[in-house]
Amino acid sequence: KDLGEIYRQSVQSTELFEHIEVIHGNNNIHNKYIELLKSVESELLSFTRPPFAATTNKMVSEQEDIVMSLIKRGVKFRGIYEVNESSNRTMFRIILNSLEAGADFRIAPKLPLKMFIFDQETLLLTDKSSLSIGNELSQTAIKQKTTVDGYVTLFEFFWENALEYKDWLKENEELMERKLASYSK
Repeated sequence: KDLGEIYRQSVQSTELFEHIEVIHGNNNIHNKYIELLKSVESELLSFTRPPFAATTNKMVSEQEDIVMSLIKRGVKFRGIYEVNESSNRTMFRIILNSLEAGADFRIAPKLPLKMFIFDQETLLLTDKSSLSIGNELSQTAIKQKTTVDGYVTLFEFFWENALEYKDWLKENEELMERKLASYSK
């Protein structure tokens, strides 16, 4: 009886579905990400790992420039980067750019997903698209407070357990030097 009442009430609620947008294709994802970055007022949280929707140098530069301008104007940025032996050139570029900008970031060997949280209001989840062939991605933008709050809690858990760059580098200096040397060739 109690479950039946909960079900009847949930059928009448469309709150969650009114706040979900699914985006397909790397260009569309890049454009949505740029739109959300430009709207950030106070805080940006991220789990950064492949795959990446920015597939051209122009797209990568546009994203980096906006993030760096946010940091310069005082937006609180906290990022956790997945870095391990299989990390590609992009991850090491992100680390170097973050160091240069004075970004607040930490490193984890593995992250459960790729996400961004904008002003604790909008959650962006990105993954390989199940609707396309190749390297196209899909992305879900969620503006539902309870869901966003849950992912903020997940972020905070990983933030507490990830390593600050200087501590990570003590344990991984050889990896960093080897990867950077291989990319400079």
